[in-house]
Amino acid sequence: MNLGADALRKAALNLEARELVLSNPALYQTLLKAADRYIGGENLGETVQKVSSQAALGYKTSLGFMGESIKTDRIAEYPLNLFRAVADIVG
Repeated sequence: MNLGADALRKAALNLEARELVLSNPALYQTLLKAADRYIGGENLGETVQKVSSQAALGYKTSLGFMGESIKTDRIAEYPLNLFRAVADIVG
């Protein structure tokens, strides 16, 4: 299982690989299925719903933010505010 997680992480950090995946709907959907166990969702609503439903089943969850490709403070401002909103929602 760690091999799959490591491969997905490396692909996410490689900008060329990420562009290839995002430009190919079939590849994107295939990798999204594999990554689903590691991600909360593609947006805040999906993430909160998934975490809430897993918590209701007794699973422990954690939230992290994938921002490895952020290079400047200006670009980091929006995701930082979004992450703070998530923290406020889930407590």
